[in-house]
Amino acid sequence: MIDLNHKSGASLGPQNLCDRINAVIDAALIERRKKEPVRTYLGASQIGDPCLRKLYYSYSHTPVDIGRELTARAIRIFDTGHAGEDAAALQMGAVDVPETDVFRTTAVRWMKDAGFDLLTRDPKTKEQFGFTVLNGRLKGHTDGKIVSGPLTDEIPYPVGWEHKALNTKNWSKIKRHGLKEASPLYYGQCHIYMGYMEWPAYIFTATNKNTQELNHELITYDAREAQTQTDRAVTVIRAVEAGDLLPRLTDNPDFYLCKFCDWRFRCWNGDM
Repeated sequence: MIDLNHKSGASLGPQNLCDRINAVIDAALIERRKKEPVRTYLGASQIGDPCLRKLYYSYSHTPVDIGRELTARAIRIFDTGHAGEDAAALQMGAVDVPETDVFRTTAVRWMKDAGFDLLTRDPKTKEQFGFTVLNGRLKGHTDGKIVSGPLTDEIPYPVGWEHKALNTKNWSKIKRHGLKEASPLYYGQCHIYMGYMEWPAYIFTATNKNTQELNHELITYDAREAQTQTDRAVTVIRAVEAGDLLPRLTDNPDFYLCKFCDWRFRCWNGDM
């Protein structure tokens, strides 16, 4: 029989066990990340970033600053974000996305009857919708394509579809100010897809991860914006291949975007 007397020295140590389990999980996540193939192209989802130097560092695989390596917590956020994208696709009626355990049954019940014919993969190739240009140096894969659906007087089908699962702060910012002002990164992403996929518009859906509220915004194609994003991509690729470091977004090291950059120290203090 187990002696549960407080003087016995026996301890279940629930918090210590919790920490040990989390440590094992975190180590496994980091190890999995290390084994993932390195991206050899410039991704369309990056192009809208306002800082060309940051894009240069990313595309050239320049090591991030010490202490800015991807953490296990960040990997968990990415993983759950991908699950959220699948769930939102199911809500819009897409039946060709992988099952997402908790979300699947309710998501299909909520939105499938809304009539959105949303595809997340090309029916012919069974691959994600996307494009490849510049001999594979610039690529992109979009979350989906809405072929038809309700509100035909407002939505010029077919249109592209992109989803992001965001925290309340970032979700509210987009809802309040619109995608163009709130997130040049996502706005640029939508336009480079529209340009290469030849879609007249894009529906950007954002899910509030804290409240499950949905915000949908129709982004109409702006040829000038799409060309600007393409030109920026070409500039980055050529600069990396020539070894010519691109300029910073700002001359102020305390600029708010710099504070969150993984290459902040290297950028302002030289090679580490």
